[in-house]
Amino acid sequence: MNNTQQAPGFKCPVCGHTIHTSITELLTQASIRCPHCFLQLNIDKNESKRAFEIMENVQAAQNKMDNAHKIR
Repeated sequence: MNNTQQAPGFKCPVCGHTIHTSITELLTQASIRCPHCFLQLNIDKNESKRAFEIMENVQAAQNKMDNAHKIR
């Protein structure tokens, strides 16, 4: 089994380099910038409402897991 984890993010649609980001950043920022070609991607939260609801649920579950680990 491969235990390596890839840093969260996605490929830039212009240059193909990975734009590293997190769910928290996606939920709180109005835009994300590619560190390689400097393309600015604006985040339209109304257009992507369902995706943001899912990310909020994932973030809430992650927070619960983090809190459960702290209790141990």
